[in-house]
Amino acid sequence: MKMHRKQKHITALIKNDRGEICHRIKDIVRMALGRNEMVDDTKKYIVENYKEYTVEFVLE
Repeated sequence: MKMHRKQKHITALIKNDRGEICHRIKDIVRMALGRNEMVDDTKKYIVENYKEYTVEFVLE
């Protein structure tokens, strides 16, 4: 019997000042590939664009 591994994704959780999730960006790796850049560069881009918020990256 073949075992299938569930593919993992990195998700960015954008939180407001009360700690509530107000936006979620799923699959940062796919976004990085689409932008033709490294994942770390994409993370920096997201943090810079949401600097008024708390950005948390989660491996799902």
